[in-house]
Amino acid sequence: MILFVSKCKKILIHLHRKLYFPNVVFASAYADRYGPKWRPVFEETRVSGSKPRAFGSIKVDLRKKLDHTLPVAGVLELDYPYVLKNCGWVMDKNRNFLPEFSWFGKHIDEINFIPWILPKGRILKGTTVSLASDFAVGSYGHFFYDVISRLHLFYEAGFSIEDVDHILCPKPTEGNAEYLFNQLGLPKEKLVWIDNETLLRPEILLAISFPGARRNYPKWVSRFIQKTFLQNVKKPRTRRLFVTRKGYKRNPMNLEEVEKSVMQFGFEVYDPAAQNKSHLDFHEAEAVVGGSGSNLTGLIFCQPGTKVLELISEDHVYPYYYSICESAGLDFSYLTCKSSGFRGQDAWGPSHADYYVDIKELEEALGAVLEHNV
Repeated sequence: MILFVSKCKKILIHLHRKLYFPNVVFASAYADRYGPKWRPVFEETRVSGSKPRAFGSIKVDLRKKLDHTLPVAGVLELDYPYVLKNCGWVMDKNRNFLPEFSWFGKHIDEINFIPWILPKGRILKGTTVSLASDFAVGSYGHFFYDVISRLHLFYEAGFSIEDVDHILCPKPTEGNAEYLFNQLGLPKEKLVWIDNETLLRPEILLAISFPGARRNYPKWVSRFIQKTFLQNVKKPRTRRLFVTRKGYKRNPMNLEEVEKSVMQFGFEVYDPAAQNKSHLDFHEAEAVVGGSGSNLTGLIFCQPGTKVLELISEDHVYPYYYSICESAGLDFSYLTCKSSGFRGQDAWGPSHADYYVDIKELEEALGAVLEHNV
């Protein structure tokens, strides 16, 4: 009976893919299929990373959801492709889906629906470059890590902004993302905000690979971001930041106790959403503590060796910030906390449930982290 059910499930999945998925072409086939219009910048690489230090009585594998192979990355020139939705999914003119320009990469089994019957779409004359990426609309973290860093691949492939007529991009969120985006000096007349788009048909599209693999960012990402925005900045590391998510979902239920505890270790309660130049504050930090979320995006601006303790809900176990810390050379640790609405460690997507921080475990972790020498 179990075998029968399993077989039926496989048949249904196969039928679903036939009905709702186009053909898929991976980056390994770009050179043969598209010839010199594919400009690779980085070869496929294997990454391992150091094992993060874990604290607390709840045990989770933070690296379980990492891809340990980063695919070949570069820029592909396409004639009259399809650019789908505000995430910027790319299909060539023959309607082959190219997943490695998306956050999902090789994990196309996690994509519920890719349309193969498409509307006419809006034509964009001339040459267009796309910085669009999954989840980047309205998200500081995905916007910064997944959108801005694509410019490095664009430049390294030999292109410049003068080569294009349009730049597809999600609008940066207000505050630090908007401030830093303006520092890039991209011509405003070329920007096409993709937030509310359904389908675009550029005459020529320069499609940029996803930077690394989902949740796993290579070292060049942090190097590019720091060189771009901190080129002339060098300040001593003197601050200890407790980065709050107050006002957002997924917070410590005992936040006042947590704040009182960290302040005893010399931390200031810091809200990056209230600052237009939070990247400079993170650059000054000798230690950072905070719960998982886009409030920790600024870790990419920390100096090598900065100590980081991430508070992870057992219901939201994702290695984004471990990966960024590895990329930037930071001293990373994490404390797993009990969730108020545990869905199981294999749940997909962000958790909105608050969590409880064991104060004794927190203080033990802080003591070990601050004494640790890398």
